[in-house]
Amino acid sequence: MNICTNIKSGLIFFIFLLAGSVYSQCSLTGSVSPQPLPCGDTAFLSVIANGSSVVFGENFNSGQPVGWQFTQSVTIGNNTCGVPSLDGTDFMWMGSSATYPRTMTTNAVDLSCGGDICFEMRYAIQGGGAPCEGPDLPNEGVHLEYSLDNVNWNPIAYWPPTNNGAASSPMTQWAQYCEALPVAAQTTATYIRWNQASASNSNFDHWGLDNIGINATTCGGYTISWQHDNYSLPMGVYTGTNPNGVSPNQNTSYVVQMTNGTITCTDTINVIVDAPIVTVNNPTICEGDSVLLTASASQPGGTFSWAPSGQTSNSIMVGPNTSSQYTVSYTTAVCPPSTTVSSVTVDPAPTLTVSSHTICDGDDVVITATPDQGGVLPSGGTYTWNPGGVGTQSVTVSPNTNTNYTVTYNLGGCLPASNSGSVTVNPTPTIVVDDPTICIGDDAIITCIVPLSGQTGGTYDWTTLGVTNATTTVTPSITTDYPVTYTANGCTTLDTSTVTVNQLPDVGFTADSTQGCAPFTTTLTPNIVDPNTTYFWTTGLGTFNGAQINPVFSSGGCYDITLVANSNGCINTGFASQYICVDNVPDASFLPTENYFYELSQEMSFLNNSVGADSYFWDFGDFSTSVEFEPTHLFQNTAGGFMVTLIAITNLGCTDTATVAIPYQEGIVYYIPNTFTPDGDNFNQEFEPVFFSGYDPNSFNMKIFNRWGEVVFETNDCKVGWDGTYGVNGDSVQEGIYSYHISYKLPNTDEKKIVTGHVTLLR
Repeated sequence: MNICTNIKSGLIFFIFLLAGSVYSQCSLTGSVSPQPLPCGDTAFLSVIANGSSVVFGENFNSGQPVGWQFTQSVTIGNNTCGVPSLDGTDFMWMGSSATYPRTMTTNAVDLSCGGDICFEMRYAIQGGGAPCEGPDLPNEGVHLEYSLDNVNWNPIAYWPPTNNGAASSPMTQWAQYCEALPVAAQTTATYIRWNQASASNSNFDHWGLDNIGINATTCGGYTISWQHDNYSLPMGVYTGTNPNGVSPNQNTSYVVQMTNGTITCTDTINVIVDAPIVTVNNPTICEGDSVLLTASASQPGGTFSWAPSGQTSNSIMVGPNTSSQYTVSYTTAVCPPSTTVSSVTVDPAPTLTVSSHTICDGDDVVITATPDQGGVLPSGGTYTWNPGGVGTQSVTVSPNTNTNYTVTYNLGGCLPASNSGSVTVNPTPTIVVDDPTICIGDDAIITCIVPLSGQTGGTYDWTTLGVTNATTTVTPSITTDYPVTYTANGCTTLDTSTVTVNQLPDVGFTADSTQGCAPFTTTLTPNIVDPNTTYFWTTGLGTFNGAQINPVFSSGGCYDITLVANSNGCINTGFASQYICVDNVPDASFLPTENYFYELSQEMSFLNNSVGADSYFWDFGDFSTSVEFEPTHLFQNTAGGFMVTLIAITNLGCTDTATVAIPYQEGIVYYIPNTFTPDGDNFNQEFEPVFFSGYDPNSFNMKIFNRWGEVVFETNDCKVGWDGTYGVNGDSVQEGIYSYHISYKLPNTDEKKIVTGHVTLLR
């Protein structure tokens, strides 16, 4: 172990870095030969000191580089940006939390005697995403610098990007770099930092470091000496052997020191003394036996002593009744006594247990003899069975009746042990199960019966159902086997109940036609006709028997159809709602709004009085048609009259036809002026409508009304007009607008017609 101190001005300074490590500027390692040292021999002590040592080291494997000074957060990890470190462990990576300068600075270290700085470094490859994007400009590389006050910094080296930061650049591969410490940096408190002074921004120009070591040169003037005899090597000699040998008879430690009066390092050399090693056997015997204990030593020439007997030979005979310990000591002229203990384990005489079993008639069983020796299962020994003879610890037997088996166990010199086991044989029970037949969807009761009274009272297990009763109910969809086991007196028998499932007859059916006009006849037939199946139909007209029926539907409506099929007692029902639909024949009827055509071009409307129809088709006799309920049609060239036909149609296509002939009758021809001027100038003095033809002059009436609805003039003669006067005195009425109401009859049909309008009176 090295103990290193740096003493200045009477004070002891200890510098601890949580992530990095600080070491002294001197180190030495002591050694001894031979090692281990045989008891009574002489050993020589040697030392090797180092001319330089690591005063600061960081490999980032702790994962937390505490103690460094960073200008931003860094990433500690392995395989950052897809590239592992040189040694496969963690390294430091300058991330993207800040732009620049990106620096990492050590605490102050003692480099007063000079030294060098070694580290591994690589740049990210140009073009990647943050933080894997690398430097490419000449000023974006990393500077190695030192400072004496952590404020003012001086250059040591600079590594600019090469090949524009491409993957082919040496700077984008891990490499080790070592730089000598400048003379100006050789102080007792020197700071070292890595500084990227320029970067494009936080997302660009990243780099990593690993395995940093700052090595200090050992300052001169050291002397190495051994503390137990004060022997020293000459000053400046750092490797040598103490000529004064040491001969300890037990393990001993010796301290060697390296010092220049200011800095001191020490190491402790542990000399291991190889004392004689005594070995002895540790036997195990059976109760009543004896055994020879023999001791041996690793070095000759000594004497043995046994306790508690006091015997001095290397071997003694013992025969304890219980487990005991015997101590033997070995003594030489120069070495202290070596002692060891022999343990004699005494096993008691064995006992024996034999298993007993109950089996079913025809079964095999394994009988096992189990020896015991004080709670421990002994190994070895022989077994003799009766009946059976010499055999193993376990035997397989299959007796027909109850039988006892005796076994004797012999274990070496121990007294033999003997015991017996029995095999009880029970008969296998008899069971009977039923095999029911059901229709699909029905329940089946299956039962396991034990016919022999001496075998009742056992347990049942319908293995596929998880049922433990003698009787259970099942509802299989197909013919199914149900195995059942019955156990009585420890014996089990197996049987199977088969439930036969008859499928329901098919009740699908079709009709050769499902709709029509009353009376409507169709044929109903099952989809699958089975000669062993009986069929019963219900149609709304009654019940029919037989595979195929031909019902007649005499009235309109939609009818439900039901088919009931019976096959081997399995009944199934098929049903179709409103499967057959029948329409009654409709009644077509209509009237035209005019019984005659009075004009050569005349518009005619029709009143539809049909019953039971859903749609209509009109044929106007002039190659024109309509599907409206009550159409209006313009007839041309009506002098010959037209035959109009209406076809009334139901949704199912049932039809009825009505036809009306409309003849032509010469129409009324008249002229009614809208203004007259009764001013005495002999022109347009009366309001007189002029009727030329098509009216009955004996059934004519005209009334004139003022704006208050009063009749101011009335005449039954179409040749008498209104002269603009009122009353018996013939008073002139005021200028204005007056209403007229003219009624007349057609000469052939006596149909009454009315014409109304307005006339303006001007004076």
